[in-house]
Amino acid sequence: MACALLFFDNLNINITNTKMKTYSLLYACAFALLAAGCSQERTVNITGQVANANGEKLYLEHLGAGRPEVIDSAVLDAKGHFKFKVLTEDGPDFFSLRLVTQSIPLATDTLQSPIEVNTSLRNFASGYEVKDDLNRRLKEAAQAGNELRRNVMDCSQRLNDGLLTREAYRDTLRALVDGYKQDMLQTYIYQNPSDPVSYYVLFQSVRGLSIFDPYDARDNRAFGAVATGWVFNYPKSPRCKYLEQVTREGQALRVRERMEAERADSITRNIQVANFFNLILPDKNDKPVDLSSLVDGKSIILLDFTAYYLPVSVGHNRLLQQMWEKYHDRGLKIYQVCMDPDENFWKVSADNVPWTAVRDTEVLFDTEGNIRYSRAAATYNVTHLPSLFLLDRDGSLNARIEHEDKLDGVIAAKL
Repeated sequence: MACALLFFDNLNINITNTKMKTYSLLYACAFALLAAGCSQERTVNITGQVANANGEKLYLEHLGAGRPEVIDSAVLDAKGHFKFKVLTEDGPDFFSLRLVTQSIPLATDTLQSPIEVNTSLRNFASGYEVKDDLNRRLKEAAQAGNELRRNVMDCSQRLNDGLLTREAYRDTLRALVDGYKQDMLQTYIYQNPSDPVSYYVLFQSVRGLSIFDPYDARDNRAFGAVATGWVFNYPKSPRCKYLEQVTREGQALRVRERMEAERADSITRNIQVANFFNLILPDKNDKPVDLSSLVDGKSIILLDFTAYYLPVSVGHNRLLQQMWEKYHDRGLKIYQVCMDPDENFWKVSADNVPWTAVRDTEVLFDTEGNIRYSRAAATYNVTHLPSLFLLDRDGSLNARIEHEDKLDGVIAAKL
């Protein structure tokens, strides 16, 4: 998974660097137009009551690009009444009410219908009530996302308490996420792609990773459906351009992947490879990467088997970083096979390494965390982690490096 832009998750995830107009810019433009006598003002009233919250400060945030932006606030009185009047984008727009650490997502429609929210301090984000159909649907979708996050946290806690094996943990997480995605696709995205709720669910995330990834072939179809619906129904919305851009980037990536795969096939067909055992494993964006694709007849390849969760990982990766900085320009490539049971932890950790890092998704662990089976490890007779191998320019196995302190000398001799 590539990863990501977060619009609506309170758990901090950013999946893409694509930029949109910020709400502060929208406000500046809107007020400039008003000052010039323009009559294009689009406003929505957001009102309601928060019971038992006397003296608490309620914030109104705009959900645009990047982190939520505070645009107004109110100190609640004994009755808890509040009223905000906000400028909105063309087409649907998104806001949230925040009290301390709890948030209520809200969506505006094209008619600028008023929004009324009634809740209490104790059950601010879980027990609120809204009268309009759009925000009732949004509430259902938001609470489904919150339920997924609670289940993921519970699953992680059970792993930490020794109640789940790493294999069971991985399978449980995959089932939870897949079930959530299927529900969102059927209930919202493919049912009515132009619905603001469909846009909302596309940008949900959990534990720092996006749930729907525009660079994933299956998820890209969902982005395409919503983009088409929004362009047709809300052509003036600034979010249309973003949806189109993200969808096209995902499609372009798949085209490049096919072209690179064809080129890699051409290279490997024209190189004599001896004693070479290929590996095909997914990288942090879930893109399969062939070890053979690194064979170009000019570079040597350092094949590394490791796991980021191991205590030795920090020092081991620091050594690889030194080798990379010293020899990369002279023809060193690194293909790092990671055997981490926690996919989310590995993806976050692998995000910063400059070499090719892939993960063995089929590795099995026993109840004590030891590797019980790995096809990739068995291929190279790996019995402990980390383990290092050096491949020649033609891809043939040159050496198994038993002692890391000799790594620099071995690489230097080959180059």
